[in-house]
Amino acid sequence: MIKRFHRTKRNTKGFIAEIILPILFILLAIVVTKLAPNEAEPPMLILHPWYWNKPNYIFQSLPMNENASLISLSVKDTFTRSPSLGTRCITTTMLNKRLYPCMNKDISHFDVQTSAAVMNALNSVNYNQTRISPACDCWNKMQTCPIGSGGPAASFDITNTSDILYDLQGFNITDWLVKTEYDLEYLMKRFGGFEFQPNPILNSYDIVNETLINRILNITNQSSTENKASKIALLFRINPPQISVWYNNKGWPASVAFLNIFNNALLRGLLTQGNSSIDISDYGITAINHPLPQSELQIDSDLLSQATLELFTAICIIFALAFIPASFLVFLIDERVTTSKHLQFVSGVKGITYWCGNLLWDLANYCVSIACCMVIFLIFKIEAYIYKTNFLCLLLLLFLYGFSIIPLMYLINYFFTTPSTGFVLISCVNIFIGLITTISTFILETFDGQVDLTHINSILKKLFLIFPHYCLGRGLFDMSQTYAINTFSLKYVAGYVPISPLQNDIVGRNLISLFFQGIIFFALAILAQYRFFIPDRGCMRTPKNLKSTNEDDDVAAERKRIYLDPDNTSHDVLRMVDLVKVYGGALGNNFTAVKKTCVGVKQGECFGLLGINGSGKSTTFKMLTGEISMTDGNAYVNNHSVIKQLDAVRQNIGYCPQFDALDSLLTAREHLYFYARLRGIKQKNIPFITDCLLKQLGLTLWADRPVHQYSGGNKRKLSTAISLIGNPSIIFMDEPTTGMDVRAKRFLWNCILKLTRNDRKSVVITSHSMEECETLCNRLVIMVNGEFKCLGSVQHLKEKFGDGYTILIRTNIDTNRKTVIDYIQQQIPEAIIKEEHNKMMHFRASTNVSLYRIFGILEKARDELKSIIEDYTVTQVTLDDIFVNFAKVQEENQISKQTSQDENSFKLLQKRTNVVKPI
Repeated sequence: MIKRFHRTKRNTKGFIAEIILPILFILLAIVVTKLAPNEAEPPMLILHPWYWNKPNYIFQSLPMNENASLISLSVKDTFTRSPSLGTRCITTTMLNKRLYPCMNKDISHFDVQTSAAVMNALNSVNYNQTRISPACDCWNKMQTCPIGSGGPAASFDITNTSDILYDLQGFNITDWLVKTEYDLEYLMKRFGGFEFQPNPILNSYDIVNETLINRILNITNQSSTENKASKIALLFRINPPQISVWYNNKGWPASVAFLNIFNNALLRGLLTQGNSSIDISDYGITAINHPLPQSELQIDSDLLSQATLELFTAICIIFALAFIPASFLVFLIDERVTTSKHLQFVSGVKGITYWCGNLLWDLANYCVSIACCMVIFLIFKIEAYIYKTNFLCLLLLLFLYGFSIIPLMYLINYFFTTPSTGFVLISCVNIFIGLITTISTFILETFDGQVDLTHINSILKKLFLIFPHYCLGRGLFDMSQTYAINTFSLKYVAGYVPISPLQNDIVGRNLISLFFQGIIFFALAILAQYRFFIPDRGCMRTPKNLKSTNEDDDVAAERKRIYLDPDNTSHDVLRMVDLVKVYGGALGNNFTAVKKTCVGVKQGECFGLLGINGSGKSTTFKMLTGEISMTDGNAYVNNHSVIKQLDAVRQNIGYCPQFDALDSLLTAREHLYFYARLRGIKQKNIPFITDCLLKQLGLTLWADRPVHQYSGGNKRKLSTAISLIGNPSIIFMDEPTTGMDVRAKRFLWNCILKLTRNDRKSVVITSHSMEECETLCNRLVIMVNGEFKCLGSVQHLKEKFGDGYTILIRTNIDTNRKTVIDYIQQQIPEAIIKEEHNKMMHFRASTNVSLYRIFGILEKARDELKSIIEDYTVTQVTLDDIFVNFAKVQEENQISKQTSQDENSFKLLQKRTNVVKPI
């Protein structure tokens, strides 16, 4: 877990894939949803006159004579008292106070003097008698009015609702409205007013009205001699005062809005007549326009639109969560390909521990990602996901998706060898499966009237439950649909009980499927780790007559020693007993990589495995460290069987793989701390051991830098340091100096020599460098085609397989080579010309010829042919020469095998070509 933490904090690409990309796709879904037309039922609308441009010009007019009723006067009085017009300034207003504030100050009154020019224009048309102002003309399809049109200037009040209330008493309202319609001051700012007209009853109080009142009073048993006030009061109840509400129909709610203002004024006027102590700010009437109920067709259309948006949101979430498990796959592929995973197993990690640790960390990382998504849903108030019954469902759905998809990635990682390829391909596969399965069932649902398609959809819904991607996408869609249905039904259906999305036929079955998928996939990942699906040793039989007929006597002697000492009385640290590895091929063409190898390595010995690529060196190391199984035979480390006691074997070995099994995002110190913990070293001792190893391998200056900044040499030093952790009895080093410069090689050689000579550690190395083997190895073997061809010390192999001496002669002219060759072969019949090129000639002389004789003849030749021979060299056959001779055998076998395969392929092609013959 600590290792994953250090890796994660430096993993920028992982942060983008696990956090940034999911957030972007979630935001995309929210933006599209918010921008989409809202087909839901519109909210109720409060009708008031403050929707238009400010200020709002309103007028009121009382009659000129004394005929205005008390009610009219009371109503007019409320216009100029708080709360003034409508319900904007009442105590419990329903209006938004931020949008429609109330001015907390007294209402201001302004008297305006009419200019002399206007008065002259009005007098010229006898305005005081006719109440008709100067007429307007039509010019260029527009009304143009002279000065004085509309009448004199009017006084006004500024109310605490920020409106301008004109007093038009004595004005001709129609004349003023028509002739000032296009005045810029009033344009789109004047939408209504009030005109209090004289009471016609008071103007026509005659014998008819008197008779009507007397009859009413007689009916109510009142005396006809009562005072006239009672008669007038009754008359007002029978004939209320006439008040006109003007409105401009260009303001669509103007009629109702201004009528409601009058109703409020009337209410407050009546309240104050009976009791002047009443606070009229506590009273008001709010006019509200409620939308008409939707039709069935509108409801279906709205539900379909809503379902489409919900499907889009589910698709975006599928996109968002497709990258998170794919990013976990990158780490798994990288650890497997670089053999870092195997190195951890060699260091003591159990298979189940490895996968459980990965699952816990990946789930924790995944939970951080889904927490970010949930926060976004809460910020933007996506009700379909944060509603009280849906929130728990969403949490379970997202978590269980991660619980199921992450172990699935553990299984898939075995199919990839390149992390980037795995990430891209699996991301696309996750998206593809999620889209196809979710959209296909949604489309089939739209044809619910067709029985066949409905049946097919029902089958697909059950079949697709095996895919975590479908369970997620379909679950999100069904959850949103359930919320939409509940919301609609609660509004229109009395006594409706909301449906829980956790029901089995909605999202419940998806959750159950995800839970069991997680368990099954994780169990399969554990079984795959323990090679449950790979045939055991008995299924891959060892070929007959595998033992070589011309085995070297040293190799045979070592085999006999191993056979005759089954109890390891010679105390070999490592014993290989008839190791065999057979790889299965197509059509039964098995390949035997290692063929019954036997050898024992003693304490303090450096043992070398030489061979070209494909000779079986790395395969031998993989079997000894438990990376691959043995087809036959066995190996023992400190008498612990690799087959039966692998855990005990791994406690006694250190391993430096051929390719650096390092995490590029960790430092050298973090690597050593990590493997020290795996080896079971006490925490208090880890810093000291780490510092010692860093100093011993010369990595102190680079200890706290990420590995991706290291050179190839420093990486190999770190791999060597890891192999030394835990004080192992034997260390396997697979080409430890590959890619290192000469200085770094010498440094590492000295480290290995100290291990074998001073610390008495056994070391087994594979190498292509003969110089390295000569420097380090006490004994070595040369492997060819999986077999040991020779065994012994370097000097022993030179003496046994050296085949004499090498003679190199250089002439001054190419044309003189024939003369020199004839002379040498005449004097030394045992000398064989091996190679000639330009001025150089390469002879091989057997050991039967003494060095004294060779040097004597060469000196004589230089004297006799001094004009031809420039110089010569005589050396003992090198280890390189011996290695090349053995390697040629394997190369010739490979060429012969390839040629045979090519011939077989050609014959097969020819046979297929001759099937159809020309007529």
